[in-house]
Amino acid sequence: MSFVRNAFLVAAVVSAANALPNPKRSESSDLQWGPCPARMNFTSAYSYDCATLTVPLDYSNSTDGRTLDLQLLRVNATNQPSKGAILMNPGGPGGVGTQFVAGTAAEVQTILDGEYDLIGFDPRGTGNTIPYACNDTSSSGSKKTKRQEFDIPEPTFPEDYDLLELDIDDMSMAQLVGVLQNELSDLQVVAETCAADNEEYGEYIGTAFVARDMLRIVDALGQGSLLNYWGISYGTVLGGTFAAMFPNRTGFMLLESNVNLHEYMSGAGIQARATLDANVDALFEQCMVYPEECALADDHQTVESLAQNYENLVAALDQQGIPMNDTDDEIDGGTVRNYMLSNLYNPSEWPEVAVALKVLYDGEWETFYNMSRPPKEGSYNKGTEALLGIRCGDSRLRSDNVTDLEGLIEIQLNVSRWFPLQPTLEGMTWVAWQQEAKERYNGDFQVKTQTPILVLNNAYDNITPLISARNTSSGFAESVLLVQNSYGHVPEYTPSLCTAQAIRNYFGNGTMPSNGTVCEQEVPNFLPQNWTEIYQDLNKTGSSDLTKRAYSKREVDLLHAVRSLGEKLHQFDRL
Repeated sequence: MSFVRNAFLVAAVVSAANALPNPKRSESSDLQWGPCPARMNFTSAYSYDCATLTVPLDYSNSTDGRTLDLQLLRVNATNQPSKGAILMNPGGPGGVGTQFVAGTAAEVQTILDGEYDLIGFDPRGTGNTIPYACNDTSSSGSKKTKRQEFDIPEPTFPEDYDLLELDIDDMSMAQLVGVLQNELSDLQVVAETCAADNEEYGEYIGTAFVARDMLRIVDALGQGSLLNYWGISYGTVLGGTFAAMFPNRTGFMLLESNVNLHEYMSGAGIQARATLDANVDALFEQCMVYPEECALADDHQTVESLAQNYENLVAALDQQGIPMNDTDDEIDGGTVRNYMLSNLYNPSEWPEVAVALKVLYDGEWETFYNMSRPPKEGSYNKGTEALLGIRCGDSRLRSDNVTDLEGLIEIQLNVSRWFPLQPTLEGMTWVAWQQEAKERYNGDFQVKTQTPILVLNNAYDNITPLISARNTSSGFAESVLLVQNSYGHVPEYTPSLCTAQAIRNYFGNGTMPSNGTVCEQEVPNFLPQNWTEIYQDLNKTGSSDLTKRAYSKREVDLLHAVRSLGEKLHQFDRL
């Protein structure tokens, strides 16, 4: 039996991780809080301080005396006395936790009524904690000190890495396997480079070790034995792994926008795109519901014709791309698919997507080309290479021969009508990867935690679908699944007072919503005003023509905090 097939078998045994010794819990803080290092001069609405916690480098080898320092950042509760601390992880993997907590402190404190200290830390491989970096040079060619430098260079992929323009309708499986085999060979070169550049630390940045780091943080804080945690996207993998490894140490835990835990570990990559097509379909449907706000809509269009126009154009560009003047680039089907993939995350940007598609349909190629260029890096370090080092190292999916993957590829090709190759391409890098996490959690994620977990998900998330949240909730006994009836990645993009109040009540007094509760977003996706203008109206009168009800000042502030948090999360938009 090939390794690939073994990757789908999740051992129904207690993880060997649980057999490793756990540190004794301290009843008082072992941390010395003080001013943060100069490199952590983050923009924040609130003051913050920092501390350093020394942890083992290798939890699996008690004779290895090497250690690493975790830099912690704390924003104190604004409503004293504090109820304790909440650790936060913004996703990725690769999101820099210290910077995220500093930058979102105002929003999160408003949502949580200021009752908790917020703790950010940079998980292994990210930010200041043995950052994972390949190609150890900056864009100017000068050598980087990658273990010290906060900004990490982008990885260098083969020039033909983007295969989204492939027209697979007329390809046999053998032909597709041949193309993907060449791609795998190219990615193996990338993997070799990354392994060489990270030989010293690359195997020590896996999720299971980070979960153990969080246990050490809880003990060092000295505020009780339980971890309170809010994890988003990949943060649900980290939180879910902690809960499975240490169920009796799990306090209030919010898992938001859920990755399928089993598929993450196996590398199967089937479920993540389960509702991707629903977002494309919804864009066209809502365009016709709000035609005055949608550039694609006119009296001669229907939902079906909008979808057909899109399909026809992409198919034509698959056959013949449009060269761009003064560049080596062209607009092809892959260009359009990439643009759509990048801009489906946040439904508030769908009107802009409609404008871009209208420009494309009108043959304004250079205008669309400029609109489709990747945005400039935001204010948050995204840790692109950390995503590779952590995600690929955690995965058990490995093979030198794409033929071994044929059964998986056949399943993946049927996940999405609009993006049939996307699930396969997303998994090719970890198939080629050479480094493996020193420890992986191999259990079944079937446990009863000390405190019931709140699982939150959009109904039609484009990358962490509701079915994954259902799987997570089914494994953690007495957990509750809260659904927001929205599209796009995280609920914060489309604020819901119902959702926000459920989060506030859960952390505030342990009140859980009824299992299966569905919350509605407050305003539609195609808006005649931006959210800032809506907020100004709500702040003045407590109501808006776009909402179904009036709001109190406290509710308006809560909605605004959620929306502002969503804008900042948008800069972390990766699994």
